[in-house]
Amino acid sequence: MSSRRIGLGGVWHETNSFAPGLTSIEDFESYHVERGAQLIEVYESTATELGGAIAAACEARAEIAPLTYAGAIPSGMVTRSAFDWIKSRLAQDVTSAGRIDALLLVLHGAMAVENSDYPEAELVEEVRQAAPGLPIAVTVDLHANLGERLVNLVELLVGYDTFPHIDAAERGAEAVDLLLRILKNGRGPVADHIKLPLLTVPQVQDTGVDPMRAVILAVREAERRQGVWTVSAVPGYPYSDVDRLGFSIYAAADRHPGDILERIGVEVWERRHQFDAELVDVDDAIGLADASPGPIVLVDVADNVGGGSPGDGTVLLAALERRGGRDAVVVMWDPVAVDDLYRSGSSRAEVGVGGRSGLGPGVTLAGIVRLSGQIVYRRRGTYMTGQMVDMGRVAVVASAAGDVVITEHRVMPFDDDHLRAAGLRPETYHVIVAKSAIAWKAAFGSYARATAYVRTPGYCPSDLASLTFSGPGRSFYPLRRDVDWSMVVPRSRP
Repeated sequence: MSSRRIGLGGVWHETNSFAPGLTSIEDFESYHVERGAQLIEVYESTATELGGAIAAACEARAEIAPLTYAGAIPSGMVTRSAFDWIKSRLAQDVTSAGRIDALLLVLHGAMAVENSDYPEAELVEEVRQAAPGLPIAVTVDLHANLGERLVNLVELLVGYDTFPHIDAAERGAEAVDLLLRILKNGRGPVADHIKLPLLTVPQVQDTGVDPMRAVILAVREAERRQGVWTVSAVPGYPYSDVDRLGFSIYAAADRHPGDILERIGVEVWERRHQFDAELVDVDDAIGLADASPGPIVLVDVADNVGGGSPGDGTVLLAALERRGGRDAVVVMWDPVAVDDLYRSGSSRAEVGVGGRSGLGPGVTLAGIVRLSGQIVYRRRGTYMTGQMVDMGRVAVVASAAGDVVITEHRVMPFDDDHLRAAGLRPETYHVIVAKSAIAWKAAFGSYARATAYVRTPGYCPSDLASLTFSGPGRSFYPLRRDVDWSMVVPRSRP
């Protein structure tokens, strides 16, 4: 018998529907679009779902049929034309790939597209038309906004168990192993999910501490039960104003997993108050920085680049400039300022930085300038290890606040390599500003001695009441403190 052949492709985007602008096909092409053999060349031996899937297939002596994979940095609504381009190419690839025994689609799960109720489900439907009857598994981020339509379309769904997401490769490998199990047995599991009327922000989704630590422990306990294939707790992404918002629990087992869904659902709901986020005002954060041993991470949580905010908010930078001290490191996305500095070429300059997306007025920096040229590096940390990152041209200004790293391309702080690549040693600074929610822990957590989550403007606020929801999210906890939920055991799927 010939070896099993598994198609591998997908799309990765966390869409912030409150952020300005649209995400075009050019945004995908400038970040990641790989097709065919290039997918394996780029992702083999990386700690990503794709890398884990490739490794698992190799270990099982299965063959990978590489398809299209596209990803863009989290940002505003994806254009219909970009989505159609990706969807059509995936379907074409499935049609032209020859024999495929099963398919793994890597889907982040929080994409929002113009004129689409549920883009991930729409994509799977298109692929199903190209290959009817093909067993399909999908992997999703812990921030996926899951809906029944997608769950009913696929044989299996595997979600991350960690945030920061350090288990992506393991989940990709798990999905391949489960697909091979389906092919061996000739049948898949019974799968279902429930959704709770609960919105949680990334700041409180850290799986290393309660309440998410307790939830993930319940997930792992359930997965140890006989006959259980996989279980996922998926808090979702509150900055995408879609109908499928809410905290999801998914389970797949030999028998309908209603008791598992109920047990974990109750665990989550009883802890809902523990998901309330706490913030400190900017002045209090500066005072804490002065009183604390360093490094202290000031988390600019609302301007979270990994959540679709631009990364050019200036409120914390302005406060650190007023404070002085020259002991902070701040990363700002501002291609206009980069252009100004490169045109000048001066070793000392004054330049306006940030605030171009409306997150505070621009800040004028004055100091010694070091131009680093274009920086491209490979992630070496625990998060998406091996993935290539293009920062574009980079300039470092030694200002009153400290070293301000100005990048041409947006950079998600999933590691501290982006600072080291610019010639900086982040552990030597007293203050590190992280435009992140929790992912910064993968970068700075091993040496950060204090942390403050700061109340700043941005498109990823921890105070969800500052956003205007048009969908069901407006009636969910915590926006409605009196909302109730009780488990209704789902109907068994065929």
